[in-house]
Amino acid sequence: MSPKPKEDKDVEKSKKSKLRQFYWDNFPGLRTHHLIPRSRGGPASYFILFPWTEKSHDAWHQLFFNMTVIEVWERLDETHSAIHSGAESVLPFWLEPCTLVGASAKKMAVFEEQKRSKLSSSLNTTKLQGLWWDCFQNDKLTDARTLILYMAMFMIFGSKMVNPESISQADIEVFLSKAIEIQDYRRWAMSICFHRGISAIVSRVNELNSSPQ
Repeated sequence: MSPKPKEDKDVEKSKKSKLRQFYWDNFPGLRTHHLIPRSRGGPASYFILFPWTEKSHDAWHQLFFNMTVIEVWERLDETHSAIHSGAESVLPFWLEPCTLVGASAKKMAVFEEQKRSKLSSSLNTTKLQGLWWDCFQNDKLTDARTLILYMAMFMIFGSKMVNPESISQADIEVFLSKAIEIQDYRRWAMSICFHRGISAIVSRVNELNSSPQ
């Protein structure tokens, strides 16, 4: 027998409460960033939530609206090129994939109008460069890639990212053995991370985090 709607809500509420407590305990002072936004159907999951500073999180959404981390990765080079092109302003063409999932017709219409407005309004590149810096801590494309690779590792290892240095080859092999069963976004994360080397990504992120801001 299917659970009653109230039971579903209670289970979901309990799950979210445990997630919040986990991030509060293990990443104090940071907020959670949804790598697949809730507005795009992102679930409450250790494999979706990335601990991040308030400033960086807000800058990300100003730059990328409700794009998924996968969409940002796929357009990262051309977005960086446009923002750092030397032009005074640029149309935010990279926002084209933005959409909603499971929204009412009224909410969808409002969203699409908002999206059209954003896509037709040029933005000052100096402001965009400041937002990019707030997201990625400098203007280098390589370091932006590194941070997104780090986000992708949360999609792969979830709660194990509390201590990424402890992730073993056995953990990776277990993940690979179940790859066919997991969600598409985790398979995507695996495809961009594993051939680059987990330890190299963690080491570079630690360097960026410890560098003067």
